Amino acid sequence: MIKGLGILVDIGGTQFELSLYKGEDPNVPGTQVTSLLAAVHDEEGAEINLVSGLLSLLDDDPPTVTVDDSLTTIFLYGGSISYRKDPEGNLFGVSGRLGWKPKLQIGDIEIELIVDAQFQFYKETGKQIDGFLEGMVSSQIPGIEFLRVGARYDLASTKLYFLLQIGPLNLQAVRKRIPDPQFPDDPQKETTQFAFALANVPDFTLGDMLTFFVSLVDPSVDKFKFDPPWNFITDLPIGDLLDGLSLLLEFRPDGQKVVGFRKTVDFKLAGIYEFTAITLKYEGSSGTRKKEIKINLEGTFLGNSGGVGWDPVNDAPPEMPSQGVALFELRYLGLGQHVSIRNAQHAKDVGEIMRMLRGALSANEQKLLADRSLRQGDPASSILSDDSPVEFNAQSELLIGLDVSMLRFLSLSVIFNDPIVYGLRIELSGEGAKNFAGLKFEILYQKVTDTIGKYHIDLTLPDFVRHMTVGAVSITLPVIVVDIFTNGDFKLDLGFPWEFRFERSFALEVFPFTGAGGFYFNKLSAATATSTPKLDAAALEASELLGVFTPVYEFGLGLKIGLGKTFSSGPFRAEISITIQGLIEGVFSYYNYNYDPALPQHTPSLPERKEMYFMIKGGVALVGRLYGAVDFKVIKVEVEVMIMAMIKFYVETYQPIEVLLLAKVSVKASVKVLFVKVHFSFSLTVEQEFTIDSPQGSPADAPWYQYLD
Repeated sequence: MIKGLGILVDIGGTQFELSLYKGEDPNVPGTQVTSLLAAVHDEEGAEINLVSGLLSLLDDDPPTVTVDDSLTTIFLYGGSISYRKDPEGNLFGVSGRLGWKPKLQIGDIEIELIVDAQFQFYKETGKQIDGFLEGMVSSQIPGIEFLRVGARYDLASTKLYFLLQIGPLNLQAVRKRIPDPQFPDDPQKETTQFAFALANVPDFTLGDMLTFFVSLVDPSVDKFKFDPPWNFITDLPIGDLLDGLSLLLEFRPDGQKVVGFRKTVDFKLAGIYEFTAITLKYEGSSGTRKKEIKINLEGTFLGNSGGVGWDPVNDAPPEMPSQGVALFELRYLGLGQHVSIRNAQHAKDVGEIMRMLRGALSANEQKLLADRSLRQGDPASSILSDDSPVEFNAQSELLIGLDVSMLRFLSLSVIFNDPIVYGLRIELSGEGAKNFAGLKFEILYQKVTDTIGKYHIDLTLPDFVRHMTVGAVSITLPVIVVDIFTNGDFKLDLGFPWEFRFERSFALEVFPFTGAGGFYFNKLSAATATSTPKLDAAALEASELLGVFTPVYEFGLGLKIGLGKTFSSGPFRAEISITIQGLIEGVFSYYNYNYDPALPQHTPSLPERKEMYFMIKGGVALVGRLYGAVDFKVIKVEVEVMIMAMIKFYVETYQPIEVLLLAKVSVKASVKVLFVKVHFSFSLTVEQEFTIDSPQGSPADAPWYQYLD
């Protein structure tokens, strides 16, 4: 007896499948089933033109249609219809995958979008229709081709998910309706909540992040991984830190808007608390309600299954039965509307922006205390001075600055100033962080110009990974900093020793030899570079020139080689070394006469010319350093003696060559007992500087000299 029959036909790469089965279910012995499946598959996608295909059905000689075929053509990648019958009932199903690749013309720029839609619906006897509908959109726009956005709707849960994919990271936003406890059946009193979180991150590794960045340079790379013994770097799991962290947005029926964060946790202390999640919310004013900050710990606390919550601005945290670890410390909170952070696009990281906000708070507080009449004055003129890091800005929406510490080992800083800057910084330290102590991760978005934004990523690996000792060999891995601009420019910094400080660099010690180094490389354009001479656009326009420095390549390399040893154990740290240190930085670019990338051709009235621009600076130093520190918390002693002999140089196109000879001796010592600190320092510097004429000529001979700003 034939229990199964299947037919598979391949026509030009498109496969048609028809199968019928009747008999015992292979997965459930003793159960008789009947199943039918009809499906079509095409990996390349079968093209179906909806307009011309429909006209051909209506008319043998259809009229000519001038609509772009990309707008009316869809791609069929697959589809199926299934039926199953067993003793429990019937199951009907339908699924498919479609594509659409429209080409849109925006000015002189052609943009191709890629839309990928999938659906799956099935109906079981006695149950409602279940399944999902999902769609993703991507583009081939240079610089953001790794970005995909979409949405998904689940029929069973009636939840709508919004999806965002950035390389290997998948973010999703879930819409949830929360009924009012007093009126659970009244939809008019429901609160709508959106939870934005990373999806599928438990197995996410540092190698996945490196693969993403490497693929931006070489798209053929599918998996980036270091060979042993360095594979521990790319195998480092970082998903656990991101898993369970979500951004909350709530829209309540009374018009109140709430923003907050939620992190799933597993904190337990037998007999006292067992927390499963931490929620921090900012509730804006609405009607008679005032603005509030609320923190809520979900789980059980002192036998109460409802958890515990309080207002950290006006309330103290609940007292514990005995002294223990501080659960939450609010170090800074700044809120504002129609104010923005001045020069936020030039800030190097989230920490610098937080220092700017703290400075604005301290300065304004002192002004108000000194003159109470300022409280009734115009805040634009009485509080925010010209040098204030915060300024009034009608285009700026909400401003939030938050710096908190949790459990004495987790430090979290958040910057939100729509649409100027967004940032998140996470630091782990202390015994509570265990193996992740020393980890620092930062991601920052800054609006550079009206059309260009920058994503800044800063990563310091945990101490147990970054500092390794195997016998007499000590290895320190560098700090990783990556900047990606939305126009395709980028910066890469692997532990470059800025100002001859090698703490963030790669280091290798094989007693008694020591060495360290780092480098950076930037590929920029005229819109993002600041290292080339600044041109006056008005002067160029008056001369009918379109001069510009592009492309711009910046690089830096720093090395330290010598004899020495560093030691760190508990409260004691020490170093003794004598090293040769070298640092070199440079900029290479071309000054383009008569250049306009927006035009199909250069202006014919002037010839196209290029002239190289370069700047190289650096130095070599012989440095001897003796350092020691003991920190017992209550008492801290620190001593440093340093001797340096250095030669520095500066070479720039059409500029005199500068050479500096320097010798320096410095001694520093400090003693701190509780809150009292005694500091002593001594330094002596001898230097000699001289210049050499440039072989290109004087600065006035430079073709861009008369157009400098």
